[in-house]
Amino acid sequence: MPKSPPLTGHVARFIDGSLNAIAPRRSVKEIARMIGTSAVMLSNVRHGRNKLPIEYVAKLASTLDVDPRQLLLLVLDEAMRPEARNVIVSLLGRLVTDNEMAIIEVVRVASGRKDPAVTGEVEDGLMHLFAA
Repeated sequence: MPKSPPLTGHVARFIDGSLNAIAPRRSVKEIARMIGTSAVMLSNVRHGRNKLPIEYVAKLASTLDVDPRQLLLLVLDEAMRPEARNVIVSLLGRLVTDNEMAIIEVVRVASGRKDPAVTGEVEDGLMHLFAA
């Protein structure tokens, strides 16, 4: 069987990782059925051959047990120009995942509830901390 092409986008990598994490419990075919699509479509999204239609974001996020806001942001990033995405975010407000809020709360506690500036040193430290 030929190898799949490398994953090209953030959505594909995110979905691939999420599907791999639940693979022992659910098949791609079962997940596709649960969200109302075909296994072929979901596999194509997983491998970066198709974009995830926005109408599947909530169902897929729920099925994969991931934060729907994170998946939505990834889909928006790939689906539109940055200016258009920025308009949506400006109208709806910042979309922050539950995990991002937890990190913000840790920063608040660690800083004594001050508003620490993101200096070059702080940014470098955070980038190092979250580097995979």
